[in-house]
Amino acid sequence: MIEYDTDRYLQYMELTFIDEVKKDLELQFVNSLLQTLPNPGTILDIGTATARYPIFFANKGFDVVGVDKSLEALKISRENVAEAKLDHKVKLYEMDATMLEFPHDSFDLVTCMMGTICHLTEAEKKQALANIWYVLKPNGTLVLTSWNPECSFNTFLSFYTVQERELLKQNSLSKKELISLFIQNDFRDVSSEEISAFPDEQILRSGQESGFKFKDFNTAEANKVNSPIKKYGQLYAIFGKK
Repeated sequence: MIEYDTDRYLQYMELTFIDEVKKDLELQFVNSLLQTLPNPGTILDIGTATARYPIFFANKGFDVVGVDKSLEALKISRENVAEAKLDHKVKLYEMDATMLEFPHDSFDLVTCMMGTICHLTEAEKKQALANIWYVLKPNGTLVLTSWNPECSFNTFLSFYTVQERELLKQNSLSKKELISLFIQNDFRDVSSEEISAFPDEQILRSGQESGFKFKDFNTAEANKVNSPIKKYGQLYAIFGKK
């Protein structure tokens, strides 16, 4: 849907301050979720791009498989894994979510992050969730993040053009729609959480203040109050079990 070349993948590794906050908030959420799960033996990361998540998981001692349909992405991800000296913990394959070539009940955890699901058509989203359910072990968990088309201040990532942002918005599902899709594909205990609940201007303004830390944008407090932020943040997570 949106073309990515080598330059864009390299740019993704070092984005603007605002984008790095969004990436870090997502990583914080995944780390918190990981601590609530039974110790996963094998993890699959879909749309692995620069191998950010496989490297993160492997550094925690997990065995990880990363897949991406882009050869440019896989070249960069392999270089990053090698530089991190994690070749023994991470395997990378050319593959996408609509054609997962793994046996039944292969993975304890599947991740699909930073709005990767928004790059799929409606039919592809359904196929991807069916495939993920197939390769998950019983009681295994799927977690993915999606841009929220209902958010009035959703600016996505800075390297997207105006046309690409509009295309992503048109192709994104609301939280309610994505939860419904999970349930249709037999996932249970489906839950959601806001990841980036604040406008870019507020992130930038706070980032210029002395003593700011990424954790200051944790949305736990926002989720406790009855406000539009709770429902319409920029990026949200959906997770459920097989």
